[in-house]
Amino acid sequence: MNQEISILIPCYNGEKYIKRCIESCINQTYKNIRIIIVNDGSTDNSFEIINGYKKIYNNIYIYSQRNKGLSKTRNILLEKCKTKLGYFLDADDWLENDCIENFMKEFDDEHQMIVNSCYIFNGKRKKEFYITKKINKETNKFSFIKNNTFFAWNIVFDVEWVKKENLWFYDETSFFEDAGIMTIWFLSATKIKFIRKPGYNYDISNLNSLSHSKKMRYEKIMSSINQLKNLYENLKKFYNKNKIDKEILDQLAFYHCIIFTYIQFQSNVEVEEKKKLKKSLKELEENNWKLKYPKRYWKFWYFVLYRLFFY
Repeated sequence: MNQEISILIPCYNGEKYIKRCIESCINQTYKNIRIIIVNDGSTDNSFEIINGYKKIYNNIYIYSQRNKGLSKTRNILLEKCKTKLGYFLDADDWLENDCIENFMKEFDDEHQMIVNSCYIFNGKRKKEFYITKKINKETNKFSFIKNNTFFAWNIVFDVEWVKKENLWFYDETSFFEDAGIMTIWFLSATKIKFIRKPGYNYDISNLNSLSHSKKMRYEKIMSSINQLKNLYENLKKFYNKNKIDKEILDQLAFYHCIIFTYIQFQSNVEVEEKKKLKKSLKELEENNWKLKYPKRYWKFWYFVLYRLFFY
């Protein structure tokens, strides 16, 4: 397959990492690539660096805007994308040289998404992460939903399908922008392929990127609750109140745990604000499906410990 694909990069104050990111795109063994970058109101030299590459390479497209946040920026990238296939890449991450080629070998017109494993990099070393050993080409999407945490990046997807199904990212900024809408992506897709050829390097050492934030104030946590509410509303399109897959309930329980943990541990949220947040979260659960919280929720405890002690 030699179909054109767009790599979609949101960038906010990424001057330390954007060269590595862009060069990893330029050096792909698969060459039929557009690189579309939205500069989301950066106050550093990100734009100048990107523009320097644009002057050299005619397949790089750059757009600038006032700061709107990650979700709105991803929606703008989708709007700007004119190719059939798209692939999100964060500005502080980078690709192995054969990343896109491995995806394109597997893609056909029957599949809306191809999902791959990735490397997670802590500034010193990297190891494979994200897709469990249980995942292979034959895995169904419900097993994937149960065993994995969602991100928008590292997925080749059918852009026309995303737009047709109205699968836009939620406008409100929260601390897990990807999770809710990507659950809907997976449920909406009729065919998904899973591969284990890691080519995406997820850099967790950058604390200033669009997706990283050390403190979560009241408004941002409430936005996350609102995103979870949107997820519930979308799930009701797939399920009635009495019939829902256990894997989806487990994932919802995971999201509730994340939000509750943030409420509990954020020192810059007032006591009365915490009460309002907990009440909103409890009402959301009571008005929807009954959730069970597995004792062995390794994803939850990994997330909690990572956020509390390494951010």
